[in-house]
Amino acid sequence: MSAFIRIVNIGGQFQMTKEEVEKILINLSKIRLYERELISIKDGAKYIIFDMPAHKYFLENIGFVKYKSYKGWRTLNGYLKQREHTDKVFLYPDLDQYALLDKLNSLSLEELNRIKQDPSQLRYPWMLKSVNK
Repeated sequence: MSAFIRIVNIGGQFQMTKEEVEKILINLSKIRLYERELISIKDGAKYIIFDMPAHKYFLENIGFVKYKSYKGWRTLNGYLKQREHTDKVFLYPDLDQYALLDKLNSLSLEELNRIKQDPSQLRYPWMLKSVNK
C-alpha cells in the first residue's frame, strides 16, 4: 500500500527529462478520483513523498486492507467467476491471444473482414489491430 516513484527511472524509461516527469506528476496530483487525489505530493526531509490516496481508497473498498487481503482476493475471485458464466460464445475460444493472432493471420481476407465487422466475437479483439493484411 505504499507508493514509490523514482523520477530518474521514469525519465530514463520514457526518454524524458526530470523536469518533464515532475510536471506530469504535478498534473496527476490535480486529478481527483473518488473525491481523493490521484497522486499526492509532500516535501519530506530528504526527498519528495508521493502517495496514491485514490488507489488506496479503491483497494480498501474491494477488501484489500493491511493483513486481511483475503477479502480483496475473495471479491476479485467472485467477480471473475461471475464473468466466466456469461453465455457469450467466442470464435476460437481455446486460443490465447498470440495463437489467435497466428490464426487471424492465416485467415482469408473475406473471413477476416467478416470478423472485423463484429470484433466482439473474439475473446481478444485488440489482436485484430496486429493482423498483417
